[in-house]
Amino acid sequence: SVEIVLDREHFKPGETAEALITFPVPVQDALLTLERDKVEQQALLSRGADWVKLVRLSPTQWKARIPVRDTFSPNITFSVLYTQGRDYVFANAGLVVEQPSLALDIKPGKNSYQPGETVNIDITSSLAGKPAPAQLTVSVVDEMVYVLQPEIAPTISEFFYHVRRNNVRTTASLSFITYDMARSYSRAAPDANRYAERGVKVLERPRRDEVDTAAWQPKLTTDAAGKVRFSFVMPDSLTRWRVTVRATNPEGVVGQKTQYVLSDKPVYAKWTGPR
Repeated sequence: SVEIVLDREHFKPGETAEALITFPVPVQDALLTLERDKVEQQALLSRGADWVKLVRLSPTQWKARIPVRDTFSPNITFSVLYTQGRDYVFANAGLVVEQPSLALDIKPGKNSYQPGETVNIDITSSLAGKPAPAQLTVSVVDEMVYVLQPEIAPTISEFFYHVRRNNVRTTASLSFITYDMARSYSRAAPDANRYAERGVKVLERPRRDEVDTAAWQPKLTTDAAGKVRFSFVMPDSLTRWRVTVRATNPEGVVGQKTQYVLSDKPVYAKWTGPR
Protein backbone atom coordinates (compact mmCIF):
# COMPACT_ATOMS: atom_id res chain seq x y z
CA SER A 1 0.00 0.00 0.00
CA VAL A 2 0.95 3.66 -0.26
CA GLU A 3 2.22 5.25 2.96
CA ILE A 4 1.65 8.95 3.67
CA VAL A 5 3.40 10.48 6.69
CA LEU A 6 2.68 14.11 7.63
CA ASP A 7 5.30 16.14 9.47
CA ARG A 8 2.78 17.35 12.09
CA GLU A 9 -0.61 16.46 13.55
CA HIS A 10 -2.09 19.98 13.33
CA PHE A 11 -1.48 22.96 11.08
CA LYS A 12 -2.30 26.65 11.05
CA PRO A 13 -3.41 28.61 7.96
CA GLY A 14 -0.33 30.01 6.23
CA GLU A 15 1.92 27.12 7.26
CA THR A 16 3.17 24.45 4.86
CA ALA A 17 2.32 20.79 5.40
CA GLU A 18 4.97 18.31 4.31
CA ALA A 19 3.89 14.80 3.37
CA LEU A 20 6.35 11.96 2.78
CA ILE A 21 4.83 9.59 0.21
CA THR A 22 6.25 6.08 -0.02
CA PHE A 23 5.14 3.69 -2.78
CA PRO A 24 5.65 -0.09 -2.53
CA VAL A 25 7.19 -0.08 -6.03
CA PRO A 26 8.62 2.59 -8.33
CA VAL A 27 5.78 4.40 -10.13
CA GLN A 28 5.78 6.68 -13.13
CA ASP A 29 2.74 8.69 -12.13
CA ALA A 30 -0.03 8.99 -9.55
CA LEU A 31 -3.15 11.08 -8.92
CA LEU A 32 -2.98 13.51 -5.99
CA THR A 33 -6.14 15.12 -4.65
CA LEU A 34 -7.49 17.22 -1.80
CA GLU A 35 -10.94 16.01 -0.81
CA ARG A 36 -13.77 16.72 1.62
CA ASP A 37 -17.30 17.18 0.29
CA LYS A 38 -15.89 16.94 -3.22
CA VAL A 39 -12.53 16.80 -4.97
CA GLU A 40 -11.23 20.28 -4.11
CA GLN A 41 -7.86 20.07 -5.89
CA GLN A 42 -6.13 17.57 -8.15
CA ALA A 43 -2.67 17.10 -9.65
CA LEU A 44 -0.42 14.47 -11.20
CA LEU A 45 2.69 13.28 -9.43
CA SER A 46 4.74 13.93 -12.59
CA ARG A 47 3.59 17.55 -12.99
CA GLY A 48 2.55 18.99 -9.63
CA ALA A 49 0.29 22.04 -9.39
CA ASP A 50 0.05 25.44 -7.73
CA TRP A 51 -1.40 23.85 -4.57
CA VAL A 52 1.31 21.21 -4.17
CA LYS A 53 5.07 21.18 -4.80
CA LEU A 54 6.72 17.80 -5.30
CA VAL A 55 10.30 16.58 -4.87
CA ARG A 56 11.42 13.06 -5.79
CA LEU A 57 13.67 11.60 -3.08
CA SER A 58 14.10 8.09 -4.48
CA PRO A 59 12.40 5.81 -7.03
CA THR A 60 9.71 5.01 -4.46
CA GLN A 61 9.64 8.14 -2.28
CA TRP A 62 8.34 11.67 -2.90
CA LYS A 63 7.92 14.72 -0.68
CA ALA A 64 4.81 16.88 -1.16
CA ARG A 65 4.66 20.43 0.20
CA ILE A 66 1.11 21.77 0.57
CA PRO A 67 0.50 25.40 1.62
CA VAL A 68 -2.29 25.30 4.23
CA ARG A 69 -5.19 27.65 3.47
CA ASP A 70 -7.95 28.78 5.82
CA THR A 71 -10.46 27.09 3.49
CA PHE A 72 -8.99 23.75 4.59
CA SER A 73 -10.49 24.27 8.04
CA PRO A 74 -11.40 22.29 10.07
CA ASN A 75 -9.75 19.52 8.06
CA ILE A 76 -9.19 18.22 4.56
CA THR A 77 -8.02 14.88 3.15
CA PHE A 78 -4.88 14.45 1.07
CA SER A 79 -5.20 11.39 -1.19
CA VAL A 80 -2.69 9.53 -3.37
CA LEU A 81 -3.76 6.95 -5.98
CA TYR A 82 -1.90 4.97 -8.62
CA THR A 83 -2.56 2.04 -10.93
CA GLN A 84 0.08 -0.30 -12.33
CA GLY A 85 -0.88 -3.36 -14.28
CA ARG A 86 -3.87 -4.76 -12.42
CA ASP A 87 -2.88 -3.07 -9.17
CA TYR A 88 -5.05 -0.24 -7.92
CA VAL A 89 -3.79 1.36 -4.72
CA PHE A 90 -4.65 4.56 -2.84
CA ALA A 91 -4.18 6.04 0.60
CA ASN A 92 -5.51 9.03 2.53
CA ALA A 93 -4.07 11.33 5.18
CA GLY A 94 -6.03 13.98 7.06
CA LEU A 95 -4.76 17.55 7.42
CA VAL A 96 -6.27 18.99 10.60
CA VAL A 97 -6.27 22.80 10.70
CA GLU A 98 -6.28 24.54 14.07
CA GLN A 99 -9.14 26.96 14.72
CA PRO A 100 -8.60 30.37 16.29
CA SER A 101 -10.52 30.55 19.57
CA LEU A 102 -11.85 33.19 21.91
CA ALA A 103 -9.98 33.34 25.22
CA LEU A 104 -12.27 33.81 28.22
CA ASP A 105 -11.44 34.98 31.72
CA ILE A 106 -14.02 34.41 34.48
CA LYS A 107 -13.48 36.27 37.77
CA PRO A 108 -15.96 36.02 40.67
CA GLY A 109 -15.84 38.91 43.13
CA LYS A 110 -14.55 36.39 45.70
CA ASN A 111 -14.06 32.65 45.89
CA SER A 112 -16.74 31.93 48.48
CA TYR A 113 -20.17 33.43 49.21
CA GLN A 114 -22.76 32.83 51.89
CA PRO A 115 -26.33 31.91 50.93
CA GLY A 116 -28.37 35.02 50.15
CA GLU A 117 -25.36 37.12 49.14
CA THR A 118 -25.18 38.74 45.72
CA VAL A 119 -22.56 37.12 43.50
CA ASN A 120 -20.82 39.34 40.93
CA ILE A 121 -18.90 37.69 38.12
CA ASP A 122 -16.78 39.57 35.58
CA ILE A 123 -16.10 37.96 32.19
CA THR A 124 -13.50 39.11 29.68
CA SER A 125 -13.27 37.90 26.07
CA SER A 126 -10.23 38.32 23.83
CA LEU A 127 -8.88 37.07 20.53
CA ALA A 128 -5.17 36.75 19.79
CA GLY A 129 -4.41 38.74 22.93
CA LYS A 130 -6.69 41.67 22.05
CA PRO A 131 -10.12 42.52 23.53
CA ALA A 132 -12.91 41.10 21.38
CA PRO A 133 -16.65 41.70 21.71
CA ALA A 134 -18.56 38.42 21.88
CA GLN A 135 -21.95 36.96 22.63
CA LEU A 136 -21.99 34.68 25.67
CA THR A 137 -24.19 32.02 27.18
CA VAL A 138 -23.55 31.48 30.88
CA SER A 139 -24.83 28.82 33.27
CA VAL A 140 -24.17 28.40 37.00
CA VAL A 141 -25.02 24.84 38.00
CA ASP A 142 -24.56 22.81 41.18
CA GLU A 143 -21.43 20.68 40.74
CA MET A 144 -23.25 17.68 42.26
CA VAL A 145 -25.37 17.47 39.10
CA TYR A 146 -22.22 16.60 37.17
CA VAL A 147 -21.35 13.94 39.74
CA LEU A 148 -24.62 12.20 38.91
CA GLN A 149 -24.31 12.84 35.16
CA PRO A 150 -21.03 14.05 33.64
CA GLU A 151 -21.29 16.64 30.90
CA ILE A 152 -22.34 14.94 27.66
CA ALA A 153 -22.49 18.05 25.47
CA PRO A 154 -19.37 18.58 23.33
CA THR A 155 -17.44 21.79 23.67
CA ILE A 156 -18.66 24.60 21.44
CA SER A 157 -15.51 24.26 19.32
CA GLU A 158 -16.05 20.52 18.84
CA PHE A 159 -19.70 21.14 17.98
CA PHE A 160 -19.10 23.69 15.23
CA TYR A 161 -15.63 22.69 14.04
CA HIS A 162 -15.47 18.93 14.54
CA VAL A 163 -13.36 16.91 12.13
CA ARG A 164 -15.45 16.31 9.00
CA ARG A 165 -15.47 12.98 7.25
CA ASN A 166 -14.26 12.67 3.68
CA ASN A 167 -17.36 12.35 1.48
CA VAL A 168 -15.40 11.45 -1.66
CA ARG A 169 -15.56 7.73 -2.49
CA THR A 170 -12.88 6.20 -4.70
CA THR A 171 -13.62 3.00 -6.64
CA ALA A 172 -12.28 1.17 -9.67
CA SER A 173 -13.55 -1.70 -11.79
CA LEU A 174 -10.19 -3.43 -11.26
CA SER A 175 -11.14 -4.16 -7.66
CA PHE A 176 -14.74 -3.58 -6.63
CA ILE A 177 -15.05 -2.13 -3.15
CA THR A 178 -18.19 -1.23 -1.19
CA TYR A 179 -18.48 1.05 1.80
CA ASP A 180 -21.05 0.74 4.56
CA MET A 181 -20.95 3.96 6.52
CA ALA A 182 -23.97 3.11 8.66
CA ARG A 183 -22.61 0.72 11.25
CA SER A 184 -20.18 -2.03 12.09
CA TYR A 185 -21.64 -5.51 12.33
CA SER A 186 -18.82 -6.71 14.52
CA ARG A 187 -20.12 -7.88 17.87
CA ALA A 188 -17.03 -6.41 19.46
CA ALA A 189 -17.72 -2.93 18.07
CA PRO A 190 -18.62 -0.46 20.85
CA ASP A 191 -22.01 1.23 20.76
CA ALA A 192 -21.69 4.89 19.88
CA ASN A 193 -24.09 6.00 22.61
CA ARG A 194 -23.00 3.61 25.36
CA TYR A 195 -21.85 5.28 28.54
CA ALA A 196 -19.46 3.79 31.03
CA GLU A 197 -21.28 2.40 34.03
CA ARG A 198 -20.54 4.43 37.11
CA GLY A 199 -21.12 3.62 40.75
CA VAL A 200 -21.84 7.06 42.18
CA LYS A 201 -21.98 7.76 45.88
CA VAL A 202 -24.06 10.88 46.42
CA LEU A 203 -22.67 12.90 49.30
CA GLU A 204 -24.98 14.36 51.88
CA ARG A 205 -25.18 18.12 51.52
CA PRO A 206 -26.17 20.39 54.39
CA ARG A 207 -28.63 23.30 54.01
CA ARG A 208 -30.02 21.94 50.77
CA ASP A 209 -32.19 24.40 48.86
CA GLU A 210 -33.95 22.67 45.94
CA VAL A 211 -32.11 24.74 43.35
CA ASP A 212 -29.71 23.11 40.88
CA THR A 213 -29.23 26.12 38.57
CA ALA A 214 -28.26 29.30 40.38
CA ALA A 215 -28.13 31.45 37.23
CA TRP A 216 -28.82 31.16 33.51
CA GLN A 217 -27.84 33.96 31.12
CA PRO A 218 -28.70 32.90 27.55
CA LYS A 219 -27.52 36.14 25.94
CA LEU A 220 -24.79 38.30 27.38
CA THR A 221 -22.65 40.58 25.21
CA THR A 222 -19.19 41.84 26.07
CA ASP A 223 -18.45 45.48 25.22
CA ALA A 224 -15.74 46.90 22.96
CA ALA A 225 -13.22 46.22 25.72
CA GLY A 226 -14.37 42.58 25.85
CA LYS A 227 -15.92 42.95 29.33
CA VAL A 228 -19.27 42.19 30.91
CA ARG A 229 -20.57 41.62 34.46
CA PHE A 230 -23.59 39.66 35.64
CA SER A 231 -25.00 39.04 39.11
CA PHE A 232 -27.21 36.53 40.90
CA VAL A 233 -28.26 35.73 44.46
CA MET A 234 -26.52 32.70 45.96
CA PRO A 235 -29.08 29.96 46.71
CA ASP A 236 -29.45 28.53 50.20
CA SER A 237 -27.22 25.52 49.48
CA LEU A 238 -23.70 24.81 50.66
CA THR A 239 -21.96 23.39 47.61
CA ARG A 240 -19.62 24.21 44.74
CA TRP A 241 -21.11 25.83 41.64
CA ARG A 242 -19.77 25.35 38.14
CA VAL A 243 -19.77 28.48 35.95
CA THR A 244 -19.72 27.53 32.25
CA VAL A 245 -19.28 30.21 29.60
CA ARG A 246 -19.69 29.56 25.87
CA ALA A 247 -18.86 32.39 23.47
CA THR A 248 -18.99 33.31 19.80
CA ASN A 249 -18.30 36.43 17.75
CA PRO A 250 -19.79 37.65 14.43
CA GLU A 251 -16.98 35.93 12.49
CA GLY A 252 -17.88 32.54 13.95
CA VAL A 253 -14.87 32.24 16.26
CA VAL A 254 -15.90 30.39 19.42
CA GLY A 255 -14.56 29.69 22.88
CA GLN A 256 -15.51 28.00 26.14
CA LYS A 257 -14.31 27.99 29.73
CA THR A 258 -15.43 26.87 33.19
CA GLN A 259 -14.80 28.37 36.61
CA TYR A 260 -16.01 27.57 40.11
CA VAL A 261 -17.47 29.49 43.02
CA LEU A 262 -18.35 28.19 46.51
CA SER A 263 -21.36 28.74 48.72
CA ASP A 264 -20.37 28.18 52.33
CA LYS A 265 -20.91 29.25 55.94
CA PRO A 266 -18.31 29.28 58.70
CA VAL A 267 -20.71 27.50 61.09
CA TYR A 268 -23.90 25.52 60.62
CA ALA A 269 -25.94 23.17 62.80
CA LYS A 270 -27.29 19.80 61.76
CA TRP A 271 -30.20 18.10 63.57
CA THR A 272 -30.48 14.31 63.57
CA GLY A 273 -33.45 12.47 65.10
CA PRO A 274 -33.08 9.44 67.36
CA ARG A 275 -32.78 6.03 65.71
